[in-house]
Amino acid sequence: MLWNNIWCNPFDRMLKKARSAQAKRVLLCWNRGLGDIPLGVYGLVHRVREFLPDAEVCVVTRQELEDGFRLLAGITLFIDPTWKRWVTVDVDETLQRLGIPRESFDLIVEKPDPTKWLRHQIGKITPMLCWDPAWDVQAERFSIPKSFRTIAVHVHTETGYALWRNWPNAHWQDLFSLLEKEEVQVLLFGLSKEHKFAQKNIIDLRGETTLYEMLSLIKNRCTHLVALDGGVLAMCYYLDSSFPLNVVTLWANREHGILRQKVTSPNPLLHHIPLVAPQNDLNALEVVQVFEAVMQ
Repeated sequence: MLWNNIWCNPFDRMLKKARSAQAKRVLLCWNRGLGDIPLGVYGLVHRVREFLPDAEVCVVTRQELEDGFRLLAGITLFIDPTWKRWVTVDVDETLQRLGIPRESFDLIVEKPDPTKWLRHQIGKITPMLCWDPAWDVQAERFSIPKSFRTIAVHVHTETGYALWRNWPNAHWQDLFSLLEKEEVQVLLFGLSKEHKFAQKNIIDLRGETTLYEMLSLIKNRCTHLVALDGGVLAMCYYLDSSFPLNVVTLWANREHGILRQKVTSPNPLLHHIPLVAPQNDLNALEVVQVFEAVMQ
């Protein structure tokens, strides 16, 4: 259902009521993925400020998302170390555990739904993540020289749903073999090393970097990022910092992630090359297409 005005949109109704009550403190509860910070929370915060420009916007989330939320300007962040992804949380228990009275908030949004609530923002609001230049040095922890032949790759979405967003491992193997022949160095990013790749041009950093280290390496050591729809892509794409990067993305269709948002990156030097598979089947996206995009 598409809500046409604030009387129909549940989030806008909440905010209109909060404005009438002169609300000064809003809490958003968030237990979704990393990429949903720019693609979801940014828009929620933006909408709160449209209705309540003077209110303090707070977010409570799980530990592993803390660094991602530190890139979001102007929010007060609370971390509940007991939260786990995919596990339903009790907000009252969380607030009690953190020693925060529920009544200290004028509005608590326990189950935000930006996909439905923020459709009116599509094509209009550009998410922006703040990058501290002091983090650039974090790339130096890794012995990887800056080279025009180093690319970053995220090979698996690492979610428990929508597995159709993944490109077959055999395709990745073939791509890496072609890149090896061209002496292109590949840095793998992500969480899990479950899927192994044997090519000698690969440096597997999956599970070995913090978020800021990963972003610093991509920003300061790589000419390209090849990525699926996921947190690595969203965090890089919406980084509000000027640095050259060619981003090659792989899609089953256009109604997801950064393509659905329909806005350009806040990074003026980022060049985006989206590759959309035929018939909504990512398996049908050919290796040679990706290779040629990377070699541009």
